Amino acid sequence: MQTTLNQSEQVDVRSSSDVTLAGYPGHRVVLAIQPVQNSTLVLDQMNIWTTIGNKVYLLTYEGEESTFNQRLPEVSQMLETFNVTSSNNNMANTTAG
Repeated sequence: MQTTLNQSEQVDVRSSSDVTLAGYPGHRVVLAIQPVQNSTLVLDQMNIWTTIGNKVYLLTYEGEESTFNQRLPEVSQMLETFNVTSSNNNMANTTAG
């Protein structure tokens, strides 16, 4: 699928950087996506992930390019409060403020 996305030129990587998520090292990628060719609609999508033990946690925020940055401070605040805890049955619980 990655090859198909690159050939369509509908996805543009805006940024890629290391981050910390829930106290664990992770990675963030921000994409600009044009879901329909020859359309003026562009979506910005931020994907952040980390691995804890043998599990991958992926968080995605997506919005129209024109309003994506307006909500980014709220999304960033939620990400700062994201926490992963384990319970007695070895299942992970996730919370965000």
